Amino acid sequence: MVSYAGLATTATNILTNYGADATVSRTTGSSYNAATGSYSGGSSSSFTNKAARFNYTRSEIDGVTVLQDDLRLVMNTENGTPLVDDSCAFDSVTYRVMSVTALSPDGTDVYYELQLRR
Repeated sequence: MVSYAGLATTATNILTNYGADATVSRTTGSSYNAATGSYSGGSSSSFTNKAARFNYTRSEIDGVTVLQDDLRLVMNTENGTPLVDDSCAFDSVTYRVMSVTALSPDGTDVYYELQLRR
């Protein structure tokens, strides 16, 4: 059986050396108040991983699933796993995580690919 742990280390090293900080934040356990239209309570957590930004190609932008201003972010797996609906701050802009795909050929996460939207 092939182990991809070495590939995960290589991906982390490349992103650490050439990527930028991406801070992922989430709030769990909050409740929505329909009368005020706001959330209250819950706890917040965050982690920072190194990442690199890529644009979607014109052929990938369909106006529904992928919008023109969406970004693709390749992120290392070192400090945490992003989830859909998390916030992600990258290059002084905060985005919403629309999708997360893990490259994990043998169950070892090598990197995450995120779709981000303002």
